[in-house]
Amino acid sequence: MNTFATGAFAPGVTVSDVTYRMLAADWGVKWRGLAVNGQYFFRWLNNFRADGPIPISSTFDHGFETVVSQFVVFPTFWFAARSVASQKWCSRPDPLCNEKTASPR
Repeated sequence: MNTFATGAFAPGVTVSDVTYRMLAADWGVKWRGLAVNGQYFFRWLNNFRADGPIPISSTFDHGFETVVSQFVVFPTFWFAARSVASQKWCSRPDPLCNEKTASPR
């Protein structure tokens, strides 16, 4: 869900401004056409400015994303199959926390 979408935190309320802080660590390894990389992140949102009351004053979540790709015919034919999976954990219930994804790309 988009932080700035109307109704993201409360029905009919739109957030117009927020302090967004993020810390992430990235890693990756490649070997014979196989690539595996990922990211772990920590995210803090606070100082919300909205056109009505919202039920939270701050939120914290953290999660990861991994990507695995493989060249089909290395190095002649450059085609990569890619799959992405991510998971997020939140410190309390909040509308932005229901973002589990696992999707091929």
